Amino acid sequence: MICQAITDLVQYGIDAGLTDTSERIYTRNLLLDLLREDGYEETPPRPGVPLAELLRELTDSAVERGIIPDSGENRDIFDAKLMNCLTPRPSQVIAAFRAKYAHSPQEATDYYYRLSGDTNYIRRDRIARDRKWKVPSESRQDNQRGRANTEEEPPAFVTPIVKYRLKNKRTVEIISILTVRLFNII
Repeated sequence: MICQAITDLVQYGIDAGLTDTSERIYTRNLLLDLLREDGYEETPPRPGVPLAELLRELTDSAVERGIIPDSGENRDIFDAKLMNCLTPRPSQVIAAFRAKYAHSPQEATDYYYRLSGDTNYIRRDRIARDRKWKVPSESRQDNQRGRANTEEEPPAFVTPIVKYRLKNKRTVEIISILTVRLFNII
């Protein structure tokens, strides 16, 4: 089971463009070391296994074998370590970002956002489970077209957060650019 999950995770990294095909064995060995596994049995990758499921399989194995304590925090840290085995080195990310930024800041931001999701920094599986509410907002486009958004009102405790996000439609873009600037990429 653990060999199958490792094979699948390495294949995910290759398919997502995180790991080059030439680094398949190197990446597999990094994962084997992290999981304190001495042996490996080659298996064909299973197509279409979601990333969250692969990380859960490997993290469950680490808990069962006493590599990490069983807590949400330890599981999150460990699956980040698993993904680190697949993630391009910072110099590679910086070079790709700069090249894309020279062509288009939007392209660079899109690249960084996609990379953040592919590396599980942005946890898509958790976002998919989030409860969402739509609130009335007065965006500039709505005002220019002479109409207002009339969606259902969320519970009172959610309103300030949701309204902030709706009024600032470039939130994700801004966060990505700020993150990049923190690392002195631009």
